[in-house]
Amino acid sequence: MIPLPMEKTMAEKFCCLVQKHYRKNSKVYKSIAFSFFLHGTIFVLFCLPIWDFSLKDGIENLVNIELGFSQESQEKPEQNSKQENLPGFAPALPLDTTASQNKKSIDIAESFSSLEKIKENLNNVREEEDSLNPINSKPLDSLYEKEKQIQEQLAQREKIRSMLLSDGVDSKKIQDSRGKDRQQLLQEGGGGRNTENAVQAGLEWLHKHQSQNGSWDADNFMACCKEQVSCSDAGVDWADPAVTGLALLAFLGNGSSTKEGKYKDTLDRGLSYLLSIQEKNGCYGKAYLNHLYNHAIATFAMCEAYTMCHEKRFRQSATKGVLYILEGQNPGMAWRYTPLCGDNDTSVTGWCLLALKAALNAEIQVPLKSIESSKVWLDYVTMKGEEPWAGYTSPDKNYTMTAVAAACRIFFHTPQDTPVILGAGKILYNNPPSSAQQKDYYYWYYGTLAMYQIGKSHWNTWNQILIKTLLGSQEKAGCLKGSWGQGRFSGGRVYCTAMAVLCLEVYYRYPRIFKH
Repeated sequence: MIPLPMEKTMAEKFCCLVQKHYRKNSKVYKSIAFSFFLHGTIFVLFCLPIWDFSLKDGIENLVNIELGFSQESQEKPEQNSKQENLPGFAPALPLDTTASQNKKSIDIAESFSSLEKIKENLNNVREEEDSLNPINSKPLDSLYEKEKQIQEQLAQREKIRSMLLSDGVDSKKIQDSRGKDRQQLLQEGGGGRNTENAVQAGLEWLHKHQSQNGSWDADNFMACCKEQVSCSDAGVDWADPAVTGLALLAFLGNGSSTKEGKYKDTLDRGLSYLLSIQEKNGCYGKAYLNHLYNHAIATFAMCEAYTMCHEKRFRQSATKGVLYILEGQNPGMAWRYTPLCGDNDTSVTGWCLLALKAALNAEIQVPLKSIESSKVWLDYVTMKGEEPWAGYTSPDKNYTMTAVAAACRIFFHTPQDTPVILGAGKILYNNPPSSAQQKDYYYWYYGTLAMYQIGKSHWNTWNQILIKTLLGSQEKAGCLKGSWGQGRFSGGRVYCTAMAVLCLEVYYRYPRIFKH
């Protein structure tokens, strides 16, 4: 007999119905369950900080918890902290084995305070470890190094900027002194119509004896003579760049430019000649034995050409010429005939320094280190004592080199009241220009630059003798008219004439540095 199935109860029917419904919609229920779980987890994480802050007060008000260590054991970490390897990290709290005998109720707030201190100490340790970590410190070190380099560059630029002539004399002030302020400065300095007539006569002679290629030929300028009796006093054959530079300086010192003036074409041809002979390395002309004389004077002229004319081609050329001078300086010292030759002399150094000064006036940057090294050389060749004579290659009583050293020191801001300037002024005052001896236009040029800046009675006396000497020795007739010759050195008549003109332009060529 087959037993009849028993009738299911209501509960069993309900369970079967739920099971059947769950199988049919299991995915939906799983999604709902997962959603509840996810939202619950988020809710718990969100409430944890709130529970953490409220836990102290809530538990404190409800119960007193008896901890498993005594109050005495809480004070021991301060005594044993020195034994730990990590500074500031609290040691483990030892269990009190006699807790059952010495049970003390400790306020829950104090226990939390102790835990907070441990946490704070741990954070301090981590911060110290991070600061000692070389990987983390590299970016900061790099930033500090870059900041230091920037500060050094700014300081260097400020020093270069402060080295401009006469408290910041720029090209505009030099143009004004040779232009609109010229007559006033001429009278104040002790010049006059007679000196200006001599200057114009000298410039006219130079104009007439310029070669077709724009140069002034030191040894063959006589080819330009138009008179039956040619000029005399030829110079050395290698000095064309130098005498061309001096002639150009004479025209520029009188206020001429390539854009205006009686001699603008003469000036343009001469400057174009210097541009044409400049080598790729910046040197003007071929590198002869004494070629730094040529190069320094040509660079001097090109820097002043940019000051007066503001043409891009002159600045580019002058910058290359200045760089050649800087690269040819003997480390820690000065210059001589060829770059980096290891020898120094005051004569070549003087022309190089005047070229660098002209570069600064033209706002071409010159490293302060180069100037300071040159001063080291000037100090080396200067005699100690009340009479600071300067020598050619060593300390010596050489009045020409004393004038060179004095002029260079003045142009690079040696104060007027220093013994080396006052003493040099006295030496020059006692050795004024004189036509009785062989004419030393070189000494007269540098002496005139220095004495005009020193000023006062020193200049007045020097100026009167200078005017008498130069105007009395200037040629008055024939093809020689307006020129000077028979100089001490072998530069020839072009050299002598240009140097004499530059002496008579001193009143307005550069503003005075010292206040009188």
